[in-house]
Amino acid sequence: MDIIVSDLFSIAIDGPVAVGKTVVGKKLAKALRFIYLDTGLMYRAVTYALLSNDIDMQKESDIIEFVENLDISVEFSGDDQKVIVLGEDVSEFLRIRLVEDYVSFVSSINLVRSKLVHLQREIANNNSIVMVGRDIGTIVLPNADLKIFLTATEIARASRRFRERRQTQEKIDFDTVLEGVKNRDFKDSTRDVSPLKKSPDAILLDTTEKSVEDVVCLIIELIQKMRSVN
Repeated sequence: MDIIVSDLFSIAIDGPVAVGKTVVGKKLAKALRFIYLDTGLMYRAVTYALLSNDIDMQKESDIIEFVENLDISVEFSGDDQKVIVLGEDVSEFLRIRLVEDYVSFVSSINLVRSKLVHLQREIANNNSIVMVGRDIGTIVLPNADLKIFLTATEIARASRRFRERRQTQEKIDFDTVLEGVKNRDFKDSTRDVSPLKKSPDAILLDTTEKSVEDVVCLIIELIQKMRSVN
């Protein structure tokens, strides 16, 4: 179901790890003919740059010094989003385990967030956009036209992440994945800087028993209702 929104319109989608933000956001943006921006990939790109340049991850001052001068940008081509760091497209390296282990910590550093939030807002100011992450409705786009917070049970989210890992032939057991989901939830929701939380004016959608298409259709219906009222 495609609809066309003629003027600038911003949609913020937040939620915990493996809740379906990426696939829902991509399909929704395609249906609306909007730009799609996964802010999590930007934090992963910074993390990858730190690791690949042998920055000491135990020294926050070293991290800050490196990130302050880090050249990072996002390029859009059709449905594809590329993250460019120091002139290199690093998109294919952002799901590796080492990045996964450090990204929550890197994301908690104030300088990192302020630098990326500034870039994210610049992109949103010039495009109709579906932006997904963990602090979009609360911090990045507090005045977004529509805010969605996706949720699902820990078991459902761990099952999704487990299937993703198995597709890459990574040898891992389900209990390890479930524990990783729980740990990421704890880190994201308790960090001092931009913790994961639902914006008071966000609409809560539980994806546990819903297909991606169901969720996308629900969001499009919400947009249609908003625009018919306005």
